[in-house]
Amino acid sequence: MKNRVLSIFLMLCLTVSSTALLGGCNKAGAVKESEGEKEEEKLMVVEVATPATGNIEVQGEFSGSLEYADEISVFPKLSGEITKANFEEGDFVTEGSLLFSIDDDAYQISVKTAQAAYDVAKTTKDKQVGALQMNRDSAVNQVLTAQEGVEKVQASCDLYSEQYHILESQMQDLYDKKHDLEDDKDSAEKKLKKAKKALSDAKSSGASDADLAALRTNVNTIKSSISTIENTIDTVENSQKQLESSMASMGFNRETNIYSLNQAVRSADLAQESLQYHDAVTAPTTIASADATVKQAEAGVESASLQLSYTQVTAPVSGYIKKKNVEEHDIASPGNAAYVITGDDTVNAVFEVPEATLKMIEPGQKVSIDRNGEIFDARVTELSQTPADSGLFEIKAAVNDPEKKLATGTSVKVSTRTTHVENVLSVPVNCVYYSGGESYVYAVDDGNIVRKIMVTTGLYDKDSIEIKDGLSTDMRVVTTWSSRLRDGLKVEVSGGPVVSVLDKYDYNAVANIDSLKMDNGELTVGAGSYLPQ
Repeated sequence: MKNRVLSIFLMLCLTVSSTALLGGCNKAGAVKESEGEKEEEKLMVVEVATPATGNIEVQGEFSGSLEYADEISVFPKLSGEITKANFEEGDFVTEGSLLFSIDDDAYQISVKTAQAAYDVAKTTKDKQVGALQMNRDSAVNQVLTAQEGVEKVQASCDLYSEQYHILESQMQDLYDKKHDLEDDKDSAEKKLKKAKKALSDAKSSGASDADLAALRTNVNTIKSSISTIENTIDTVENSQKQLESSMASMGFNRETNIYSLNQAVRSADLAQESLQYHDAVTAPTTIASADATVKQAEAGVESASLQLSYTQVTAPVSGYIKKKNVEEHDIASPGNAAYVITGDDTVNAVFEVPEATLKMIEPGQKVSIDRNGEIFDARVTELSQTPADSGLFEIKAAVNDPEKKLATGTSVKVSTRTTHVENVLSVPVNCVYYSGGESYVYAVDDGNIVRKIMVTTGLYDKDSIEIKDGLSTDMRVVTTWSSRLRDGLKVEVSGGPVVSVLDKYDYNAVANIDSLKMDNGELTVGAGSYLPQ
């Protein structure tokens, strides 16, 4: 019916639009063309919003009827021996009163066992954290020790280098001195040669004895000088040999220290790498594993505690005990009603749901009852596990009606949660467009250019829709609908607050069309999926 109305509505809209276009084509064609050019020149102003992280909850609406809660069956959630049954048939009980108790010895032990496992996990974690800290302190000490070793070896290398340079300087002085002595020797030998020739010439010429004696003395003096120079050269050469030996030893020591320095630097690097690996991998991995163990043990405590709480069965509503099916020392069974309570004028809302929806509803879940616009709170008290002839499953919810405004036999609208997701990325539903079976949004980049972003959508309610893939929280998503929006369009971003289209209109999903949008009071067919009501 809805599709049919929609089809008629679309045909009317298209007919009216076509007639208007044909009638005004000749009169206003040039004007519209001029206005279109001006509109293209003016930047479109859009509003944007960033995707938010939150919960989406879908409320299902069902038709129901009101009836007296004649019977509310109370079923135990676990098996065990009944240790105490507090009420008899005909007694009045208030909501929350303890109806009966189940032997809790085994469940107490389970709680203690789970608590002990939690304590062990917590203690183990504390020890692991302590050990990690000790290992880190040790690694830090190794780094400091290695760095100190590098400094010491570096100082030793510097000292050997300084001493080696001193020896080199001394060796150079000896080389210079030897060179000077050799020059002196050459000069003396030349003088000796001249002196000998002078003596020989004197003898030949018959010089006096005194002159010959003087010449001989000069020759001997020069010979003595040469001998002294040669001795000095020998001394210098011996000193050179000693220095060469000392330099060789010093050079070996220096090379040894350089090797030791390289080893010390490598040790320091390894110690630093070990510390970094500890901080980046070992510690986080160990702590994460310990945290997981603690959380698992904590969940075990919660589960055991929950099972223990099931040993104390309370009245879900106030009323009279119509039937008592258990006695002390009986064995409680989850499949057998222990008590049947008739409400104290309590009214039930009865409605039917498909099997898939039944699996999503829990006992005690909140229900909203709408009777002619007045809302009443209710809670689920009974979930049928057997389908009716219609194939649907019956659900009963006890209605909170202290002023007795509701009359049995009347029809009501029932709303309750049917599915939900938590901590998901979402945007307003009117931001998402659909075409050819694909979903997309328009986002504005840093240069205020519109970009078409393909997205994968999930659950949605009347306000928000889940974005599974395609967006991040820092993107600016366009919330302004317009048929002019397209990829690559330059726009102006409004500086005002972001207002969802949902604040103005109520939308329902429409199938088999791109979209219907309300823009400045006109219904426009475009890329979207919502129909104003």
